Amino acid sequence: MNFLFNKNIFTFIIYFFLFSFSFCISFNKDYPEKKSFLIEVAPSQESNKPRSLPSERVIKLRKVNVSNKFSDKSFVYRRSETKYESDFYNEFLISPQQNIAEEFIRYLDRSNVFQSATDMSSRIEASHFIEIDVIQLYGDFRDSSKPKSLIELQIRVFDDREADYKPVWRKNYQRAIAMKNETPEALVIGWDSALSEITKEFISDANNWK
Repeated sequence: MNFLFNKNIFTFIIYFFLFSFSFCISFNKDYPEKKSFLIEVAPSQESNKPRSLPSERVIKLRKVNVSNKFSDKSFVYRRSETKYESDFYNEFLISPQQNIAEEFIRYLDRSNVFQSATDMSSRIEASHFIEIDVIQLYGDFRDSSKPKSLIELQIRVFDDREADYKPVWRKNYQRAIAMKNETPEALVIGWDSALSEITKEFISDANNWK
């Protein structure tokens, strides 16, 4: 009996230490470091040029709406026609809504095309208001050999001096920028270029507002 008892005790001790050791290994397992990024649009090359449009054009960004599919901070990757995935470890530092709004209005204000460009927090009286819908915002990895940073925006411009409150300009802008490799850093660099190109095109279109 004593032999069996001692054997059981010994077996219990062995299993206890094995379990504790495996628990420690599991507990100390290294996980990927979480990283945060921002889309940053390069300053406009037009900033040193004289203003080319009527000085009464004061722009206010009224709102930016991001599709629910892409409104979280986590990056979204499209793997196939039907498969999307969210990346927990790579994300926007602030919401994509805030990020795009701040970069867009900052670029417009530095462009010297408008008298002023600001958001709704300003008390400046505006001549035109802008609304933006972010329709697409993801890494397009459907072709793994040709990854792309994709952004699609619909931008609407309103002249609040008009009583019918219909947009004087509405257009969808889309860019798919080729990435050097399939990494979060390359994805953000592509988004930088995409938003910069879209904003430049929007400024060029300002001549066509009714």
